[in-house]
Amino acid sequence: MSVIGLLRRWGGYSDGSNIHIYNGGLSVNNYLIHHAEVTAEDMSGNVALLPADIHNGVFCYNPNGGNRTVTLPTAAALWAYFGFVEPGQSFEFIVTNEHDTPRAFYSLAITAPIGGGITLDMDSVYVYPGQRKIYKIVMNSATEATCYEIACNRPLTTGHVSYQVAAQSTPADPNDILDNEAFSDGPTTWELPAHASGAIVNVDYPRNVSIFIENPGGANVAGTIEVNGYDADGNAVSEILTFTAVGAGGQVKTTTQHFSVITTIVTQDDWTGLDADEKINLGWATIFGLPCRPGGMLIGVYKCCVDQAHEAIGTVNEELKQITPTTTTDAAARDYDFWYVFV
Repeated sequence: MSVIGLLRRWGGYSDGSNIHIYNGGLSVNNYLIHHAEVTAEDMSGNVALLPADIHNGVFCYNPNGGNRTVTLPTAAALWAYFGFVEPGQSFEFIVTNEHDTPRAFYSLAITAPIGGGITLDMDSVYVYPGQRKIYKIVMNSATEATCYEIACNRPLTTGHVSYQVAAQSTPADPNDILDNEAFSDGPTTWELPAHASGAIVNVDYPRNVSIFIENPGGANVAGTIEVNGYDADGNAVSEILTFTAVGAGGQVKTTTQHFSVITTIVTQDDWTGLDADEKINLGWATIFGLPCRPGGMLIGVYKCCVDQAHEAIGTVNEELKQITPTTTTDAAARDYDFWYVFV
């Protein structure tokens, strides 16, 4: 039987071009064509891909609670598995980060095996939550290959915000929103800013908030307060602060999440030891939220200015999309500028 006859028998065809068939894949003009299979995997650890995994074509990975690495096969293993016969042949595969844990941030890092002959040619080796990247591997020889990133559904984006913060209360006695208000065992809901107190103000910039329970009477009190609202991206957020053994000095608790809008403050019905002396104060903390669009993830902050002067970048929390400036907020007014990257 002729070569053309064998190709037809195997499901191939010939039009005079460079054609190869191997491992169920067809190569035309040195480009590997194959059917795509989707591999969905909840990763509990790092993954070292096999050539057969690459051949599947599409990988939907859930990092499952941590940052993970995906290591490519060696160039020699790819050459042998696909039956490449000459340099310049190539194929493509897709990696998707299916991370779905709310308000968390776990990435995949594409890595090359040590001494494996794979060179990475890409702007970023990371596949962030919600990203889908297409890679092309070009075989330079039987032992060397280059992996290129050729497409990304959600590229990195730069952001800038300017927060002109007015003078505010100190973190030890936050009272910008509620000032020395009486409260009782709940559930008692404070609707903001519609409450009768003249001390209530609108939210100025996305920030974490602090609650100070004053206890002039001295006998210990304890209980929980729920803060409800929306973050810088318009996502609904809710957090419960737990106060334990609040003595004569009072106690301050700060939310881990930031709020651009506070809708309600709710004192729960679990308070003990309350009398007429206890008061609630609510004000701003020293942490700012950074808008990264709904579903977006903060990658990092690369520049900060305070009062138009450059300063060192403070503490950045990528998972919660927040920054604590090096020069923190206090009773003085300040102008903050943050430049950052998100996806």
